[in-house]
Amino acid sequence: MFYYTIPDCRRPRFFKWYPLTFAMTIVWLTILTYFMVWMVTIIGFTFGIPDSIMGITFLAAGSSVPDALSSILVVRQGLVDMGVSNTFGSNVFDLLVGLALPWFAKILISGEPVYINSNGLLYDAVLLLGIVIITVMSIHGRRWYLDRFL
Repeated sequence: MFYYTIPDCRRPRFFKWYPLTFAMTIVWLTILTYFMVWMVTIIGFTFGIPDSIMGITFLAAGSSVPDALSSILVVRQGLVDMGVSNTFGSNVFDLLVGLALPWFAKILISGEPVYINSNGLLYDAVLLLGIVIITVMSIHGRRWYLDRFL
């Protein structure tokens, strides 16, 4: 189905179609993400597991695996800085854009404030900030040299 709906802009014939390739990729990601969350919600309901637990375990772990694998691959190619940047950048992006952008859009559309019922969000943000600080201090303590120890 992807073959028929997403033009392969690597081919000379479709080279100028890269905006459509990008847009269709975003459309498919949106559709697949919606169905993934829907199915995990149904599975959690079937087994009596709350949505928050299903999101923290299955969805979070499942979406982090590609980031971890890509970080490992670039580190093995000798691009250690890129691997470290990807490790923290994806989480910071998720918090600052993945959460804030939908809330901002909701405010623009409805004109009303968004009320979030999540006590764990502050904990997650503080934990992420603490891990970033500890990692930067560790790298600084090694005089900005990354090796197998870190």
